[in-house]
Amino acid sequence: MAVPFYDSESDSPALRIVNLLARRGPCTIAELVAALGVTTTAVRQQVNRLVARRWLIRTRRRQGPGRPADVFALSDDARRMLGGQAEELSRLLLEQIAEMPGR
Repeated sequence: MAVPFYDSESDSPALRIVNLLARRGPCTIAELVAALGVTTTAVRQQVNRLVARRWLIRTRRRQGPGRPADVFALSDDARRMLGGQAEELSRLLLEQIAEMPGR
């Protein structure tokens, strides 16, 4: 079972990684660093934290000779939790639209 992910700041590095992976799909550390504009160390720390909380899964991708790259993706539990948040957000938006004048 996944450990709930809570972060006090909506623009936290961990949340930015989760949102990026939700939009783009699996990424390497280098891809996350390039997309987020932060250091490799910062990304690794957050990714390791998210893997420990079972929000991310780590797989290996071979891209030619040399060591395979670690690739990170959202876990099924994380996708389910994010999906639940999307449904709640949609419901709230529909309520707001229904209350608008002229509707």
